[in-house]
Amino acid sequence: MSNQQDEYYMQRALELAREGLGRVWPNPSVGCVIVKGGLVIGEARTQDGGRPHAEEFILAQLGEKARGATAYVTLEPCNHDRDPKPCSQNLTDAGVSRVAVACLDPDPRTAGEGIARLKAAGIEVVTDVREREAMELNRGFFKLQRYGIPFVTLKQAVSADGMVSSGPGQRTQISGAQAHKYLHLLRSTFDAVGVGIGTVLADDPLLTVRLEDRSHEIVRVVFDSKLRIPVESKLVQTAGHDPVWVCYQDDPEGRAKALEDLGVKLLHTSGSVQSGLQALGRAGITRLMIEGGPKLHDAFIREGLVDEMQVLYSSKTFAQGLRGADFTALGFETVECRELGQDLLEILRPAA
Repeated sequence: MSNQQDEYYMQRALELAREGLGRVWPNPSVGCVIVKGGLVIGEARTQDGGRPHAEEFILAQLGEKARGATAYVTLEPCNHDRDPKPCSQNLTDAGVSRVAVACLDPDPRTAGEGIARLKAAGIEVVTDVREREAMELNRGFFKLQRYGIPFVTLKQAVSADGMVSSGPGQRTQISGAQAHKYLHLLRSTFDAVGVGIGTVLADDPLLTVRLEDRSHEIVRVVFDSKLRIPVESKLVQTAGHDPVWVCYQDDPEGRAKALEDLGVKLLHTSGSVQSGLQALGRAGITRLMIEGGPKLHDAFIREGLVDEMQVLYSSKTFAQGLRGADFTALGFETVECRELGQDLLEILRPAA
């Protein structure tokens, strides 16, 4: 049974895990805190790229100091065959006396077997410590394991009268500086950001994370069934150092080789956004943010593939323009609403 102390240290482990969001795919972001004699003697999160795992990383640094300690881990220690060995074995070999686990690992290669190995070694195991928070944090990993597709957040910036631009094909600045910074902070927690080909042709975006105090190599995804993305676009021209993946069905203009030569990764699909998500899931993406435009948003909404909406409402109005996607039929409810400068952020999730 967990206690108040377990809750406290697991909270710290969850804070560490959050720092890895968007940076550790295809693995989950896990935090680990090692406590001995009432003191934290080590802590870590899953390292960028997914390896080494949090437990492996910190136990290698602590060595014999970890013997007799308690380990707080936000996800069940892995138990599948891996080099050099699974984290359940690392904890056993380190001689920890107790392990507190937030939630079970949905990966069938572990799924309870990590805890079983710890118990078989005589280690006391406590489970379900801040379980709900841990499952929420790694919702992308859980969805990928269960359904083979990433968790999808739709982001939409709209004017006070519901427009996403002043007209079709026109690049329009809607949100203010504070909302713009929030967008980049949000991007930095995702594995990938996606847009439709219409947005690329109209805006020629970079879709990178631009924050002074945080670097993040996000995968930039384009849903482009006819492979129309221009070779001279900013996305393609920067694909050599910031990944660009294109979900496509046909190549009528024969652009595939030129795009691949410039570093673009091509994912062949049936043309639906569902098949695009499946391709991204097979490639290991756990968290995808769709930024636009309305046509792509509508496709995700129509196919029932939206897990979350984040809407930035501006105080600006347009006499005419391109209207944003209508998500009222989703049956979502507001879970958070706050001001960002002159803009208003609303976060919506499926109604319970």
